[in-house]
Amino acid sequence: MHEVLLSLQTLNRNKLLQAALVLAGVGAVALFGALLPTAESSGIVGFSGQRGVQLLGLALFASVWLVLFNIKSDSAIYLGLLAVPLLIGQTGMQLDIGQVRTSALEALILGLTLSTAVALIAQRQLRLRLPTLSRPLLFLMLFLLSLGLGLAFVRGVPAFAVITMVKGYYLYPFLLLVALVVVQSRRQLALYIVLGLISALYAGLTVAQYTTYDVALVGGALIDRLSGVFGIINQFGFYLASMAILGTALFFHHPHPLLRLCALAVAIVCVSAMLSTLSQGAAVGLLAGMGALGLLTDGRRRTELLVLALLLVLIQPLIPEWVPLRFNYTSLGDHSTSLRLYYLQTGWQAIQHYPLGAGWGASFWLTQANSLIPANGLPWSHNDYLNLTVQVGLLGLGVFLGCWWSLYRYVWRALRTLAVAAELRAYMIGGMAATFGLFVSGATDHILQRQDIAGQLWWMASIMLCAARLAYREAADQHSTAEPNATRH
Repeated sequence: MHEVLLSLQTLNRNKLLQAALVLAGVGAVALFGALLPTAESSGIVGFSGQRGVQLLGLALFASVWLVLFNIKSDSAIYLGLLAVPLLIGQTGMQLDIGQVRTSALEALILGLTLSTAVALIAQRQLRLRLPTLSRPLLFLMLFLLSLGLGLAFVRGVPAFAVITMVKGYYLYPFLLLVALVVVQSRRQLALYIVLGLISALYAGLTVAQYTTYDVALVGGALIDRLSGVFGIINQFGFYLASMAILGTALFFHHPHPLLRLCALAVAIVCVSAMLSTLSQGAAVGLLAGMGALGLLTDGRRRTELLVLALLLVLIQPLIPEWVPLRFNYTSLGDHSTSLRLYYLQTGWQAIQHYPLGAGWGASFWLTQANSLIPANGLPWSHNDYLNLTVQVGLLGLGVFLGCWWSLYRYVWRALRTLAVAAELRAYMIGGMAATFGLFVSGATDHILQRQDIAGQLWWMASIMLCAARLAYREAADQHSTAEPNATRH
């Protein structure tokens, strides 16, 4: 905090005015959303006027930011990419096509992917690919897609289940390709991130306006579990936990003092709102992500991080009783653990019967006679890795983990070997810690294929990868300019 105050003193009047305008925009959008009259949730599918107003306000803020900071972009795709963090979790913008549920976010990612592909073809950049994935991994990904489809066809898996799983695992990663192509500067990346922070601030401040069907029995009293803009409580908790991790990382590592203060506000609000969801999986993911952040943070800041983590918990009793965000959950014991053990037993039996996988969309029930019977709905084992292994086998799980290992390795190598600017380092560390927290939460419920939370995982991944790509590019530029200077002496 002392560093923040010192940095504020060094700002000139122009920068201070710009920062004040940015803070005013953030506060106005968040406050306007918080003061909107309480309305009943529109359910899983439909459109809420409140969410439309929120998106309109954020779009106006983005426009002001573009003009204020003179962010130049000749790509309309980049402007579309800015809408991604605003649409994550917007359950009021989903649509059922038959039994397949899609969303505005999925339509946007598909449109951005096709637009990027057309642009690359027009520029004859046909060999562009993700810088982190080797050809064998790409081949195995396509092989698993074909194998899973073939197995699903042979086993007669319902088509809607196949489509839901495939689009969940194969559509969202294209967000990485789009972001790596169109994000070409630090300012572009900063706006991409700031819009996500503002959206999270809005979600946290307005969480009390949306109570769900689910309640928890604590000490003989029924307590509402709050779900905000998400239709499912746990997924909303995962979203808030990951944003709290990102906000904390930016607070400790970003060089701009005012952005650090904004990030701290987001972290505090998101932790408070997350606790109101009563999601155990979100709490576990938050602890895991904060632990990863601690390992990626060195020196005195690691101690400060521990102190902040304690304050985020200890501040709860200081919040007045009438504030909806106050955490009042005193027991984490419920029947969900026994259900997850049942799903685990069912999945293990399916893996033993189908070691190569039962096909995309396949799911089973385990009878009292310890036999498997096919289920007609979506795979719902409350464990993404169990789900994936049942569908495409241990090989599929290995390929998936190998892909993510290559992504982390690409970012980690930049952190270890390059003189990375503090701004980019903050984005890389925050993205790594937040995605790790989401991965841990994925062992307790679904993230990877859901239309209301899968985008959050890949948005976080695009942040750390774009930051690493910019770091590699800046290092290469410095090397190319240093060589001519060296030859002159």
